[in-house]
Amino acid sequence: MPNLDSGGAGVRLHGISLAAVDLIIEFEVSSEAVYNKLYRRPTRPGGASGVTIGIGYDCGYSTAAQIRSDWGGVLPVAMVLALASVAGLTGTRAASALASVRSKVEVPWAAALAVFSNTSLPKYVALADNLPNWDKLSPDCKGALVSLVYNRGASFGNSGSRYQEMRNIRAHMAAGRFSAIPTELRSMKRIWAGDASLRGLLVRRDKEADLFERGLKAPVEVATPAKPPPVPPDSAPDAGPPPDRQLSQPTPQPSVWTAFFMAIIAIFRRAK
Repeated sequence: MPNLDSGGAGVRLHGISLAAVDLIIEFEVSSEAVYNKLYRRPTRPGGASGVTIGIGYDCGYSTAAQIRSDWGGVLPVAMVLALASVAGLTGTRAASALASVRSKVEVPWAAALAVFSNTSLPKYVALADNLPNWDKLSPDCKGALVSLVYNRGASFGNSGSRYQEMRNIRAHMAAGRFSAIPTELRSMKRIWAGDASLRGLLVRRDKEADLFERGLKAPVEVATPAKPPPVPPDSAPDAGPPPDRQLSQPTPQPSVWTAFFMAIIAIFRRAK
C-alpha cells in the first residue's frame, strides 16, 4: 500500500470523490503520522462505541466471523483472535474489555489502510447506496453521505428525535430534494452541542454539508454504453463495398440480329 501522509490518494474510491475519502480519514484518524502516534493500538472513542482499530473499524458493531474475515489476511492470528473476543461489545462493556486487547494488538498503517480501502469503505458505500435516487448524485454528494453513514450508520429509518434528520435525508432523497440535505446535516449538530469532547462531530457535519453543496454544482457522471467493435465490411450483411472500392460495370453483349448483320458486313469487306 502507498505511504499516505495527508489523505486517501491511492485508496480505491468506490464511486465517491477523493475529497470525501480524505474527509473520512481526517475525522477517523487525522493522518498517518497521528495514526502511528495514537491509534496503532485499539481505542474506544466513547459513547456507544466498541473497541476500535484501524481507520474507524468498530469491533463492537462487527461479528467475530466478520473480524476474522476482514483482518485475517493482514494481522497475525493471535491478534485477530483477540479482536474477535470483543466482537459485539459496546459502551461500558467495551470499555471494560479494552485493556485485555490493547496490549495484544497493534495495527500498522498499511494494514489499516488496506482494510479501509478493500473492506470498510465499500461496505459503507453499499449501505448508503440503498438510499433512493443514489445514482443521481455526484461523487462529492455521495461521499458526504458515506461519511455520515460511516459515523452514524445507515440509521435513516430509526425512530426517535435523535434520528429526525436522518429520516428527513431519506425523504429528501426519495423526492429528489437534494438541495435540502446540507441543512439536515447541519441541523443534526444539535445532538452533540454542548459536549466539548464531541466537538469534532460538529465540525464533521459542517464539512459534510459543505462537500455536499459543492457536489450539487458538479455534473453527475452518467456511464455511456461502449460502442460495439466495427464489423469487417466483407462479413457485414448488406454492407456494400468499402468507399475506396469501385465496382466494375459488366460489358454489354450484342443482340443476335446485330451479330448477324455485323457478320454480313464483314463478308462484303473481305470480298472487296
